[in-house]
Amino acid sequence: MRKNKKPKCSLKKRVLKWVLSFLLLFLFFCLSFCGIVWFTYGDTIVEKHTSALQKVKQISATEFDGVQTSLIYDVDGNLLSKIKGDKETYYLRYNDIPATVRDAFVAIEDHRYLEHSGVDYIAIARAALEIIKSDGELVQGGSTITQQLARNIFLNYDKNIERKIEEMFIAFELEKQFSKEDILEFYINNINYGNNCYGIEAAARKYFGKSVKELSKSQMIYLCAIPQSPTGNDPLKYPNNTLRRRDNIIRAMTEYGYLTSNEEALLMKETIVPIKSESSTNNYLETYAKHATIEVLMNKVLNFEFRYDLSNKERKEYEKNYEECYKEAEQLLKTNGYSVYTSLSLETQALAQSQVDEALLNYTLLKSDGEYSLQAAVTIIDNESGLVEAIVGGRTPLNHIYTLNRAYQSYRQPGSTIKPIIAYTPYFSEIGHTPNKMMLDNVEQQTEEQKIPKGTGKNTSILNAVRWSYNGVPWNIVREMTPEKALSYLKLLNFHEIVEEDNGEAIALGGFTYGMNTLEMAGAYSTLARNGVFIEPTCITKIVSATGEEIYNHKDISTRKVYDERATILMTECLIDVVLNGTGKAAHFDGMQIAGKTGTTNDEKDSWFAGYTPYKTAVIWVGHDTPKEDASVSQKNITASLFRNIMKPLHQKYLEQSPESIKTFTTKEELEEEKAEVLQSVEQDFISIVTPKISQLANKAILSKEDAKEFNTLYSDILKIMEEHRENISNEHYQEIYQQVEDIKRESWRDLAKYYVIPPTAPTLSNEPATEINEEHQIEQEPISTEEQGSEYSTVTAWE
Repeated sequence: MRKNKKPKCSLKKRVLKWVLSFLLLFLFFCLSFCGIVWFTYGDTIVEKHTSALQKVKQISATEFDGVQTSLIYDVDGNLLSKIKGDKETYYLRYNDIPATVRDAFVAIEDHRYLEHSGVDYIAIARAALEIIKSDGELVQGGSTITQQLARNIFLNYDKNIERKIEEMFIAFELEKQFSKEDILEFYINNINYGNNCYGIEAAARKYFGKSVKELSKSQMIYLCAIPQSPTGNDPLKYPNNTLRRRDNIIRAMTEYGYLTSNEEALLMKETIVPIKSESSTNNYLETYAKHATIEVLMNKVLNFEFRYDLSNKERKEYEKNYEECYKEAEQLLKTNGYSVYTSLSLETQALAQSQVDEALLNYTLLKSDGEYSLQAAVTIIDNESGLVEAIVGGRTPLNHIYTLNRAYQSYRQPGSTIKPIIAYTPYFSEIGHTPNKMMLDNVEQQTEEQKIPKGTGKNTSILNAVRWSYNGVPWNIVREMTPEKALSYLKLLNFHEIVEEDNGEAIALGGFTYGMNTLEMAGAYSTLARNGVFIEPTCITKIVSATGEEIYNHKDISTRKVYDERATILMTECLIDVVLNGTGKAAHFDGMQIAGKTGTTNDEKDSWFAGYTPYKTAVIWVGHDTPKEDASVSQKNITASLFRNIMKPLHQKYLEQSPESIKTFTTKEELEEEKAEVLQSVEQDFISIVTPKISQLANKAILSKEDAKEFNTLYSDILKIMEEHRENISNEHYQEIYQQVEDIKRESWRDLAKYYVIPPTAPTLSNEPATEINEEHQIEQEPISTEEQGSEYSTVTAWE
C-alpha cells in the first residue's frame, strides 16, 4: 500500500514544481518584458508622466468651455444669426445635459466609468473581444471617456506608443483633479459631432433646429451616435450609419440597466429625420446686428472710448485703434458664446425690403459685378427708445450675396436733409428766433467749384425757406452762427465722419467731405422727435455672457440734451408744414402727424427723405454706389413715396385707435402751459416758505436793541428768499409780497430808528417781466411780404 501511495505524492510534487516553474518563468518573462520596455521607453515614460502632470496642473475647469458660438435674436426672440469661429459650439453645465445623453455615452463608451481611475484595463481586453465577435465592427472602444477627453483636449490623433502613454497619464491626473461629473461634462461638450459642430447642444441645433432639452430620447441617443465617427456617421450624408449606431447604443443602455426592454423597443421604432438647415444669408439685418454687437463689446468689455470731435492728426491714430479693437471684439463675439437680444423686427424688415425692391423695380441697369446700379438704404427707429427696428442696406441682391450694408457703411452727401439739424434748430436754440423771422435768401462767397444755387435773392421767412428748401437762408444762418458752432451739433449727435475740411458755410447745404449714412441721420431726426434728447441709435437691447452675466442693457444707456426743447418744437412745426404744403407732400398719409424733409445733392446724384411721426423715425436714401446724375429719382419723389409706403402700414395699429388716443407732437402752446404749471408750483412753494416768515416779522415786538437786530435779521432773510426765487415768480405775486414786507417795515420804522438799527433797502421792482418763460415762445410779429401771404406761421400751429 505504501508503494502505491509514494508515486501519488511524487506526482503532486511534480505538478507543484511545474506550476512554480511556470510562474517563475512567467514572472521572469514579465520582468524581462518590463525591463525591455523600461530600457526602451523609460525616458519616454518619465517624460510623458512629467508632461501630463504639467498639462493637467495648468488647466482649469473654465478652459474646457472652449470656443462658444454667440447667438443673436430678433425682437420676438427668434434666432437671427449665429456668430461662430472655426467651429460651432454651445457649452452646457452637467445638470443641463439631459440624463439620457449622459447615460448613452457611459453605456456605449465606458460602462465602468464610475469604477475606474482613468484607464480601464478590462475594457481594453473586452474591446478586442468585441471586435472579434462582431466581425470587425468596433462596437465598444477600449479607451475610457477620460482618455478620450485627454486625447481631444491635450493631444493629437497620432497612433503611436508615446501618445498612448501620455494619454493614460493625463487620464490619471484628470481623475485626481476633477470629479466624474466634471469630466463627463467636459467630454460631452468638447467632442466632434460632425459638420463643424462641437458639443451636444450644437449638434441638436444643427440636425434638429432646436435645443437638446427639446428633443425626444431617441433623438438624443441618435446624436450620441455621431462622435464615434463624425464623418462616417454624418446624419446628413449617411443617415443609415447613424441609425445603426443609435440602435447599438440603445441595446447597450438596456444591457447596463439604463433602459427597460419595453423602452428599448419603443426607441428603436421611432423614425428620425434630421433637418438640413439653411445656410445663413448674412443679410442686412444680420450684418448690422453683428456690427452693433461688436461696438457694444468694444465699449463695455474692452473699454474703447468712441470719439467724434477729432483733429485730422488725432483721427488717423483713432481709426487705427478702432480697427484693432473692432477685430478683438469681433473675435470675442465669435468665441465667447454671448446671447445677444435686439430690437430688430423681421416683419418690419420684410415690409421695408419689399417696398424698396418694388419702388426700384423698373431700374434694371446693372453694374459690372452683375448687381443693380441704382441702390437704396433705409433705417427705421422707435422714437421713445431710440432703438433700430429695421435697416435695409440695399435692394435684394440678384445673387443673394449681401456684401455691402449701405445703411451704416455708405457715407453720402445729405443734401437739404441736413438743414434742420445743422442750421435751423441750432439757430432757434442759439439766437432764439422763430419761423417767422425774415431773412435774405442769398448765397454769397461761393466758388466755381461749389456750384451752389444763389437763392431767390429775396427776403423770406424761415418757415417758407424750410417749406421750399431754399439755400440762401440756411447758408446765412450757418455763417451768422459760424460753421464751427454748427458742426458742434453734429458732433453731439455722434456723426462719425466730420473732418476739419468741413468747417465752411457749404455744410448748411450738405456739402461735406465724406457725408452721412441713414443710420446717423435717423438718430439725428429722432432727436427732434424727442424734443432735443439724443439716444445713440443701436439695435442691441441686452447682451448676456455664456455664464449668465449681463454685460449690457439698453435700459441703462445715457442720453444727451442736444437741442433746446422750444427749438425742436418750432422745427417740428416747420417740418410738418413741409409734408402738408411743401416739397414733402408725397410722404403724407392721413390720420398721423408727419414731419419731414426732402434732400437732393448736386446734379441729383443722391435723393433723401428724412421724417418722423410721434412714434417712429425713418430715413431713406436712393442713389448709385458710384455717384452719378439720375434726375428720374428725385423728380419722381421716390424717397418721400417710400417713406409713406413703409410708414403707413407700420402705423396702422395706431390709426385704428380712436383719434383722441393717437400721439401728437408737443405744440408751442402746450409747452407754455406746461411751463405755466411748473411756474405755479414753484410760486406755491415760495409762498409756503416766505409767508410764515412775514407773519413772524409782523408780530415782532421791538422793545430793545436786541429786538431791533432780530427784526433786521428776519427782514434780511425774507429779502434773500425773494431774491433767490425772483426769476420764478410772476410780477403779480412778487409785487404782493414786496408790498407786505415794505408795509411792515414802514410801521416799525420809528421803533427801529429809536435803537439806531436801519433795515437794508428792499430790491426795487423792475418793470420788466419777472421771467421770459411765457414771453420767449411768442411768435415774432414781423411783417410778411405780399409774396408770402398765406404762409403765416399760424397755419401750422393749429394741428390738422
